[in-house]
Amino acid sequence: MFAYSVVETPGATVYTLRDVNICCGPCGDVEEDFVSAHILVDGATLTAQRVWHLKPHSGGTYTHMYPSPVPGRHIVFEHVRICRDCNERYMQGLEQFARHPHDLELEKGLARDAQRIVKIIEAHGRKDE
Repeated sequence: MFAYSVVETPGATVYTLRDVNICCGPCGDVEEDFVSAHILVDGATLTAQRVWHLKPHSGGTYTHMYPSPVPGRHIVFEHVRICRDCNERYMQGLEQFARHPHDLELEKGLARDAQRIVKIIEAHGRKDE
């Protein structure tokens, strides 16, 4: 289980996560993150590297921002870990939204993803009081 806090700002609802170890994307996969060792070959040099299953593979975190179902607001998720499929979905959504900023169906789809992520966080996290 991970911890999270929620702060309301004038333009956004901000979820800040700590010690998250599951995908915080719309896929709903709650398998815990794990580390594997990879051997990198660079010429004659072999290097062992630890790689986490969730992105970023370095073990770090991302900040993702989604449109909110409430017009003019956003939902921000700070310090998330995310699977490759959810990360790809997020990046493609941002790219499409940048090209078509007035596409209401695309905006609604991203807002639905944000609502799913909120449900995952609330179901599997522990809210700071």
